[in-house]
Amino acid sequence: MESNKLTPVIGFAGFSGSGKTTLLEQVIPHLKNQGLRIGVLKHSITP
Repeated sequence: MESNKLTPVIGFAGFSGSGKTTLLEQVIPHLKNQGLRIGVLKHSITP
């Protein structure tokens, strides 16, 4: 099955401890309530 629909993508970047994960934990339930399917990928670089 081929689709011409584009998949929306959003990214968050910021310093460690700035609250990115906390923000997403609050935003994701609202997006799901709108009927959106959510996928999450978390990446970190450890010095």
